[in-house]
Amino acid sequence: MKTISFLPDILKESNQIINLEHPSLDGKKTKIELILSNSENCDEQNIYWFQESKFGKSPEGKELTIKSIFFNNINDIKKGGIIPNGKINFCTLYDISFSIIAFFYKENKLNFIEEKDTSTKLESLNDIHMSLFEKSNKNWRYVKTSKIKESLIKFCHYIEEDHGEDSKELYFKVTKDNFIKFVEKKLNKIADSFPKTVFSKILEKYSSLSLQEENIQREAKLFFALELLTSLIPFELYNYLNKEFRTHLYPNFINFKEIDNVKETELLKEQELLLQTARNVSSNMKDGNKNGFSKLTVKTSVSSIQPSKKRKTGEESKKVSVGALDSFFKARK
Repeated sequence: MKTISFLPDILKESNQIINLEHPSLDGKKTKIELILSNSENCDEQNIYWFQESKFGKSPEGKELTIKSIFFNNINDIKKGGIIPNGKINFCTLYDISFSIIAFFYKENKLNFIEEKDTSTKLESLNDIHMSLFEKSNKNWRYVKTSKIKESLIKFCHYIEEDHGEDSKELYFKVTKDNFIKFVEKKLNKIADSFPKTVFSKILEKYSSLSLQEENIQREAKLFFALELLTSLIPFELYNYLNKEFRTHLYPNFINFKEIDNVKETELLKEQELLLQTARNVSSNMKDGNKNGFSKLTVKTSVSSIQPSKKRKTGEESKKVSVGALDSFFKARK
């Protein structure tokens, strides 16, 4: 089956491809496929998430697809191709920190989430790497220790121990402050380049948001940035972060959202009341037609009309009122 894959130019033929557990720890999601690109500098490593996207689905059925044409060279149409299954593969840079966070969460090393004892002991870089290999996935051996160190520094408290003779060792542990700062940085980065199409859909849901101050719109982007980040973290961790950020990262938007929900609820109740009233009127009219009430209504309306004055008959009806001019021109006898 023919497919098209978009790969970064930096990738070489000797790249390592591995699978790791999905960082959301959602059992319904398949493992993620990562491409490890080793640079000429042996200490550096780029990690890409190899993903799949389907397009051209027919509305007539899930299994049906609409054929799409791709041209490898716009100057030579003959080199174009038809992809009948509507599937493409592409790569995005992946922050391996999310996979490490998922492992820490699974191993109950994020005690601050449940407000438990946060005096977690410090662990060396090598011990953490070994734990990932032994307890999570054997493929962690292909991820360089330098890459794991780079990730841990982002969201962990760490100390450096000097053993002399240019020998130093780092020790890490996750703290609430470091972790919150790490996530906030991610959310701000997403908010800075928030997808316009996504935000337009948000404005459709909250129509009055476009009339709010800029800081409230910014907080809205931060709020929904966390929603987007949900796919990379366990759901329980998302709930914890949302609870934390409601008070200091996007409190104004939460207040706006609650007021808007109240207004929407009141509007829905009002619409439901009007709809119910209309249904009752319609139901009464139908019942009236069935029981002959419509005829009774007509009779009542007719009988309510005031009767006109009694009409004169015979000679009385022939008499015509005589005015001043009529008597003047009256023929003499």
